[in-house]
Amino acid sequence: MDYVKFRAVRSDKICGYMTARVIKTDSVGKEGLIVDFIVRPGDNDAMRALLAEVLKYFKSQNCAIAHCYINHKNAQKT
Repeated sequence: MDYVKFRAVRSDKICGYMTARVIKTDSVGKEGLIVDFIVRPGDNDAMRALLAEVLKYFKSQNCAIAHCYINHKNAQKT
């Protein structure tokens, strides 16, 4: 399946984005995955808006569960 991109816009400027994907599994059927996102620290409105849209998308795709895997803030690939 394809990745779906969502963006939060304020005053004609992008203030965050989220990338999602729906996968099929043997255990529960369809699962929604949030695979990437960037939002400025403290921009709770943008984060809430993105999550609301992504969760609405997962629901429209009949996902049984949603996942988001987040690394520790100090962990990074070298």
